Amino acid sequence: MATGKSTGLDGLRTLFLAGVGAVSLTAEKTGEVVTRLAEQGQTVVSRGRDLNRELTRHVTDATHETRDAVLRTRLELMSEEERADFLASAERIARQISEEDAARREASGTGETATPAPGAAADDAPREAGADGAAATSPAAPASEPTDGAPAGDAEGQGPSPR
Repeated sequence: MATGKSTGLDGLRTLFLAGVGAVSLTAEKTGEVVTRLAEQGQTVVSRGRDLNRELTRHVTDATHETRDAVLRTRLELMSEEERADFLASAERIARQISEEDAARREASGTGETATPAPGAAADDAPREAGADGAAATSPAAPASEPTDGAPAGDAEGQGPSPR
């Protein structure tokens, strides 16, 4: 009868060892699956980041091209005198912004520049909208045609400019 008990114990032992092996194998395979999922997730995130950068670049390029086309069309519709007035106003505004930026840097003590380098596109800065919704400092709004409804030149006490 001793052989019957040992066979039963051997069966239980085998069953126990199979259970331990199943737990061990499950843990090992789970670790492999988690590693593969993490790698796949990283790949997807990286692709998404790259696609986002590319889309942002395309949108920025298209925006700049459209802005430049609108500005060119608007300038083509101006007389030589209006273009000269516009240029003078744009230069004056650019100087004022540079001075304000310098004053802010000096006040903050950082010395960091908040303006684009000379020759860089400074027209990416946000603009305040005028009463008609157009950007008040937009290149599409010439100096001889103010967006706030006041006669041109009133901001500097010059009265209306001749047309």
